[in-house]
Amino acid sequence: MPNNSTIAIFTHTQYKDGVPIYGPPDNVRDYLRNYYKGDVLYLQHSLYKGDGSILNLYKNGTAEIICRYDFHKNLPNVLRYVIDLFSIKLFLNSRKIPVIIAVDPLNFLYAFLLKKIGRVKKIVFYTLDYGYQRFDNSVLNRVYHSLDRFAARRSDESWSACKRIVDVRRKQGVEESRNIYMPNSPIFHGVTVKSLNEINRFSLVCVFSNYLQVDFKIIFDAMEVLLKEFPDVRLKLIGRGDFKSKVEVLVPNRNILKNIEFLDIHSHTDALNEVSRCAIGLECNTQTLAWNEFREPIKIREYMAFGLPIISKPGHGLVDEITKEGIGFIIHDKDEFVKAARKFFSDAGYYSSVREKVLELGKRYDKKRILDGVMGRLG
Repeated sequence: MPNNSTIAIFTHTQYKDGVPIYGPPDNVRDYLRNYYKGDVLYLQHSLYKGDGSILNLYKNGTAEIICRYDFHKNLPNVLRYVIDLFSIKLFLNSRKIPVIIAVDPLNFLYAFLLKKIGRVKKIVFYTLDYGYQRFDNSVLNRVYHSLDRFAARRSDESWSACKRIVDVRRKQGVEESRNIYMPNSPIFHGVTVKSLNEINRFSLVCVFSNYLQVDFKIIFDAMEVLLKEFPDVRLKLIGRGDFKSKVEVLVPNRNILKNIEFLDIHSHTDALNEVSRCAIGLECNTQTLAWNEFREPIKIREYMAFGLPIISKPGHGLVDEITKEGIGFIIHDKDEFVKAARKFFSDAGYYSSVREKVLELGKRYDKKRILDGVMGRLG
């Protein structure tokens, strides 16, 4: 597509302490900011009550807030979503937009209405998560699936952040040429892959946005055992906000606190830099949400990009890949966690060989290369 036209991204965003949580749409925005010379419009609606909507314009290396509104932030979710529909008026008097990347079915609907009145040429439907039982309310669940199928059929391209969602789209009749797997790999932001002598060989890292979704018991119980054998083990917990006071009370043995870092990091670049210096990446979410089957955790793709072997609980969309590719261990309890970590910590040669596998696999999912290809086709 012409490199001086406008691309828009419509998305729903989770907030933490009034600040958006970095996610895959931000990743695409960063790609466009760095490698696309045209204007980028970024419309973010709050996914949950308590925050509003914001439209940013990224142009020539600058960022400008075009509009912000939050008068509806405390209304019920359904009513907020209806009000957000009227945000399309922000685009009625602007020049035509060649491409809108619409994240989730609601944003596709907003973009589709603009297309019907001739304001948009093409729409990409970008699916980050999916679930057969997406909502507990049966009526809402039917509405969700109706909108989802509508978006998949009517989109010019369908991007999916999980291979299992790609399979769903295939079954729904989406042609292979527009059924695109868009992995949750990072844009590196200048953070480099570290050599073996630049990392802490006895370090574990766990990144999370919501500490309530993490099984800290399995992590802390394993740490207590591992420290008896490997006293240099360090655990980095990277989150957002005041999670330390809530989490450290869960540590059963206070003696291991000196080996745990609680890092409240708001900058995604800073978070990636911390990850890049660690040895093993942890995914220990409780995996209780209905869409986990179709979720490929961002943190795992980020771990992989920097060469970190994985220790993970089951229940998400990357379990089979971790096992098949031999880049880590799927664990179910403390004993399996300890056994996996011991294997990495006690055998430097084994750790090094797995790390090389992880790095090679990470190159396969180079986000810039994939986006270069799909953006070229959208012209």
